[in-house]
Amino acid sequence: MCKPVRVVLTILIVFALSSSFLFAAEMPNLERIVETFIPIQGSRDATSLQVWQSYLGMLRTVVAPLVRDLTEKGAINWYCFLVHDRKDGVPTGEDDNKRYVHLRMSLVKASDEAEFIRQLPSFCLFSRKMSMPNPPSLDAVDIQFLTKGQVEQGWRILGESSEWVLKMLDAHDPDKQVPPRNVAQFLHYVGNQLLVDAVQITMP
Repeated sequence: MCKPVRVVLTILIVFALSSSFLFAAEMPNLERIVETFIPIQGSRDATSLQVWQSYLGMLRTVVAPLVRDLTEKGAINWYCFLVHDRKDGVPTGEDDNKRYVHLRMSLVKASDEAEFIRQLPSFCLFSRKMSMPNPPSLDAVDIQFLTKGQVEQGWRILGESSEWVLKMLDAHDPDKQVPPRNVAQFLHYVGNQLLVDAVQITMP
């Protein structure tokens, strides 16, 4: 192989490795997951669109930098996030109707759990070790159809979808708001790839 070709291939490999701040093939260690809750701020007078744009801005400027930093430091090797409130298990008071980014992170072996939680930013609330149901489950996912019946496979996919969301947002100009039509179109592509209309799964 000639030198210029080797140089180009090296550059491409380095770019591919550096373009992802998590490892797509990682499966989380369910015994080493810490969960934390980041409140989604919003004005009572805000429109639905304004609330949504504020949330996307939070993902871009708060959540993404946090998981990127923790990964680059070698503290975690997997994460996922969903939006939940107290009815979905956020450990907050009955008068708290806010929604939270429910962020879960799998610690590497070298990470000390108590120290990791202590060093999380102040906007991370109610941080704790995640309690896994016995037997392990993932909402309505039928575990027996996953490879080797491993629930970790489902959690891995949830993590990859979380990473996809952040990468999709990161692909947009940071000085501009993400238009809803762009999100709808990218979700449409996913539904199209899976031919979801054949089984009446609703997608944009």
